[in-house]
Amino acid sequence: MDWIPVASQLKSLTQVSFGDAEGARRTQENFSRQCPVVGQIRLVTEAAIGDTDGANETARQQQEFYAGFLDSVPVVGHAKGAIHYACGDKEGGDNAMKAASRSTGSVIGAIAGMPFGPAGVVAGAAAGGYAMDGITTGVDSAVHGVYRPSGYVATVTEAVKDPKDPGKWFEVVAPPTADAVAFGRAKIQTPKSGKAGLPIRKRDVVKGQVKQIATNELHEAVRRSVAKEINYKPCKDEDHDKNMRGLVRPKRK
Repeated sequence: MDWIPVASQLKSLTQVSFGDAEGARRTQENFSRQCPVVGQIRLVTEAAIGDTDGANETARQQQEFYAGFLDSVPVVGHAKGAIHYACGDKEGGDNAMKAASRSTGSVIGAIAGMPFGPAGVVAGAAAGGYAMDGITTGVDSAVHGVYRPSGYVATVTEAVKDPKDPGKWFEVVAPPTADAVAFGRAKIQTPKSGKAGLPIRKRDVVKGQVKQIATNELHEAVRRSVAKEINYKPCKDEDHDKNMRGLVRPKRK
């Protein structure tokens, strides 16, 4: 949540209000490194002033951020998880599978709520995501014989473990609050008639909305894949622009 504009600032304000100034500073530090555009500006600035360690850390967090986005895309995240497993990276595979499964639950919930209009979509997506977190937590814990919380369940667990951390409680309260606000502002819109006064069947409305969601997911997956590739890579040519400390690709001759 630290990368989200406004939400990150509200979290810092909450932390300061409860006397956690250091936590507020860390939240904004994360925001400046992880937020798209803001993180890229910071990376370029750090490279320009010769802060190699800072630039490398920002680049690392940016890469993790975009990788996490890919994990959360249904189907794409599952495929990514399978690749991690094939390469022997069990932890990476588990993370990708869990994130993709949660998003899948949200999509299924949203589709189930479509006949009830925008409010149903919001409520269904939230319920689907939370339900999938609960299922994943139960299955994963049973398989490994130890409590292994996932998603929102993990967020609540962390807050319970450290009840004096206001930042963790903010992350517990914020998602349900955002869902409730979105649900409250949404107006149920059920079309009654189409062109030439013909009635619109609910299954036609659902079919069109499912198609739109699938299209948006595909476009978002492509955008994130491209964004992931736009990262600074170490430059092997030591004679090229020493002031950049090897953080920018050399220009081709």
